Amino acid sequence: DGQYLAFIGRTDMATTITAVPANGKGPSKTLLALPDRIRVFRFSPDGKNLAYVRETRTRDAVVITNKGN
Repeated sequence: DGQYLAFIGRTDMATTITAVPANGKGPSKTLLALPDRIRVFRFSPDGKNLAYVRETRTRDAVVITNKGN
């Protein structure tokens, strides 16, 4: 919806997907934090689902559904 910008952040211990307000005002939101390496992510067109590809010893894809909306 253009209200937030989301990005992948990495440390030695975790990978996060974080969203920050596009207007620069307000707090950031950590949407996901995993010990795995997140390679890429996408939101569904309606913004209710987040899909990501993670790297562990094997690779897979995961879809997260927001059941609160």
